[in-house]
Amino acid sequence: MIHFILLFSRQGKLRLQKWYTTLPDKERKKITREIVQIILSRGQRTSSFIDWKELKLVYKRSASWILSLILKRLILSWMSLSSVEKFRKRPRNLLSKPLKILICYRRQWKNT
Repeated sequence: MIHFILLFSRQGKLRLQKWYTTLPDKERKKITREIVQIILSRGQRTSSFIDWKELKLVYKRSASWILSLILKRLILSWMSLSSVEKFRKRPRNLLSKPLKILICYRRQWKNT
């Protein structure tokens, strides 16, 4: 199960967030800030999987932004990374509209 999706720049500016769990805004901001800080502090050659609290962070770095999925630990890591990789390979005109990415992702996720 996906808890939320974050799309942010390498400078740490949040571009898009989609939450599938209900949390208060204050808690969301705190979690978002913490996750962005964790991912940005990691090196280029480190693993794209992070065990964080009772969840798993899966992220993929691309040109100037980072797409991250926050999942339950039970979901297979390689499946989630391949999903992130598919979105990274989309044409630039699709990536310029991050909302379309989430729509495509939800369709793909329902089909699997």
